[in-house]
Amino acid sequence: MRGAPSANVQLLQPSLEHLSDRINALVQARVLVPPVAPVTTLPRIRKSVSLAARAQAVASTAMVMATVIQAESAAQIAQAAAPRADAIEAAKTDSLSGYNGFGVDDVVELHDNGVTSSFIVDMKRAGYSGLSAGQLIDLRNHGVSAAFARSVTADGQRKVDVNTLIRLCDHGISAGYANALSRSGLTGLSTDDLIALRDHGVSAEYVTALARAGYKALATADIMRLYDNGVNAAYIQRVRHDLNSTHLTIDQLIRLRDSGI
Repeated sequence: MRGAPSANVQLLQPSLEHLSDRINALVQARVLVPPVAPVTTLPRIRKSVSLAARAQAVASTAMVMATVIQAESAAQIAQAAAPRADAIEAAKTDSLSGYNGFGVDDVVELHDNGVTSSFIVDMKRAGYSGLSAGQLIDLRNHGVSAAFARSVTADGQRKVDVNTLIRLCDHGISAGYANALSRSGLTGLSTDDLIALRDHGVSAEYVTALARAGYKALATADIMRLYDNGVNAAYIQRVRHDLNSTHLTIDQLIRLRDSGI
């Protein structure tokens, strides 16, 4: 029976060392008031200490551990209760001014669909003011940004309505693509023409090359037919040279290409 306290003391020593580390960490974090004596000076229990001293050390250790646990719990609660820095920053940068003119139900619906106040303000600056909550939500859900809206009307391009803006964005048509086609000779294209050319993969460079080969001001449908059948400027120049022909029609070029000539 006399060996039992000694065994308890041996088990207690690692706990004391671990406790010291925890207390020091809390003191450095200013969560726990530093003890009068350094943690490293806590009494070391040795085999020579009397049984009464051992019992007192165990009781003291239990009290210190309870204090540490309470301090750590308080620190965790304080950290959880503190407002997040990113939430505070978001509140600063996204005021409610953009929601002016909307009712409470609309504001809630806009917020739930990711339409922020700053998004509304940016769209107004891009020329799209007075939009309904439904229109703003549609723009947001289709990934239309204020920057995209500004790009569509850049370089003197006319402003398009919300539905057209969404269609252009859905098909990946930027103002740069439309302007490049215009410089290649395709002017006055409708939204449907732009979408059709983009969906078929026709680039402005392809149209420019056709024009240099002598095929200018082609209809949108003819350009797509040539492209879909693999007829490019290089092929046109080759077959004209081989056949000693100065000009071939669109249908003739496609027939020759489809025949493997």
